[in-house]
Amino acid sequence: MKKFLLHLVSLRRNSETISQYLLPLSRFLIFINSKQIFEIEDVTESCIMSFMSTQTNNQISIVSKFRVFLKFLFDENILHSDLSSVLKHYKWTRREKLPSVYTSKEVLQIESSIHRAIACGKRDYAIFLLASRLGLRASDIAQLSFNNIGWENSTITLSQVKTENLIELPLLENVGESIIDCLKYGRKKSDSNRVFLYTKAPFIPMTGDAVSMAIRRLIIASGVDTNHRKQGSHALRHSLASRFLENSESIPVISEALGHQSTNTTMNYLRIDVGHLRKCALNIPPVEKSFYEQKGGIFYE
Repeated sequence: MKKFLLHLVSLRRNSETISQYLLPLSRFLIFINSKQIFEIEDVTESCIMSFMSTQTNNQISIVSKFRVFLKFLFDENILHSDLSSVLKHYKWTRREKLPSVYTSKEVLQIESSIHRAIACGKRDYAIFLLASRLGLRASDIAQLSFNNIGWENSTITLSQVKTENLIELPLLENVGESIIDCLKYGRKKSDSNRVFLYTKAPFIPMTGDAVSMAIRRLIIASGVDTNHRKQGSHALRHSLASRFLENSESIPVISEALGHQSTNTTMNYLRIDVGHLRKCALNIPPVEKSFYEQKGGIFYE
């Protein structure tokens, strides 16, 4: 390892780049020592893969740096086989962040802040309700056509852009009224079958990105604290799922309402159901004072 670090110096790598190799190399050294491996010849493919499986943080960086290190060992004839090839197609699992969620009170605050006296506001209000009350994706809202709306039976039926699955949702009264208000006073005359158009010439149908940006502007302009939270249509979709969970709706019901292909996708939302997760928490037994005082308490200073 020291020889490798000197090799990086000879390649005129800067000190910051070289220092980035120190932590993964030291971790690997500790790992192989724990496995009673003290000779470089005893390092195997399974040893490398086993070590990688223990690294839960910044795996991408560790894998890339180990490829360089293992290739060096082979090029310098320190190892007789090129173990860097083991990591060529290594797959790491990226940890997902918690979905951004807004409370019912915050969603209502955003809705009430929308300026509905103008054409753009009437359109954006209808768009926002479709996202917040029905959980539609921005792409599906953009693709919404008159054929998708069943006024007689109060339903919205459409094929989702992302999954191509057909879903049928209830046309809630306030959602239906907002769409009618938009069509009467907020939509320019057009031959397009799409419900939502740009409010400026040439008055063509909106794209999914435009819908998402409109929702983002509404959230930011509402004054709601968006710190560490996303502001797009998916945040409203996650928020609706959170409301379902708070009301103890079953996973299959939520999955159907959100148009998921599998209930496994819906299971990801369980991470944001803090209220029910707290009920699963176990009491932690108190730690005896002697635990902290063992060996003179040196380790805990």
